[in-house]
Amino acid sequence: MKKIAEIMQSSDSGHEVVWARVDRDFYVANAPGAFLGCVDRIAPGDFEAYDARTQGIGIFPTLKAAMEAVVSGATEVTTA
Repeated sequence: MKKIAEIMQSSDSGHEVVWARVDRDFYVANAPGAFLGCVDRIAPGDFEAYDARTQGIGIFPTLKAAMEAVVSGATEVTTA
């Protein structure tokens, strides 16, 4: 089985955020003990961001922009 998981860390938001690539074009964000949201690449140049309750935040032209939207909108987190 091919391992796809990739970990990226960000502390720009003031708290530690860990992004994991869990599938080819699907990423999830976690903070210690909390799920923050996820990003799904839906087409070339289209990344859809979701909050901790998997409600759509929006579609963004880059992965970075979608990830930033998830983290910046993470005022309410769902504990793991």
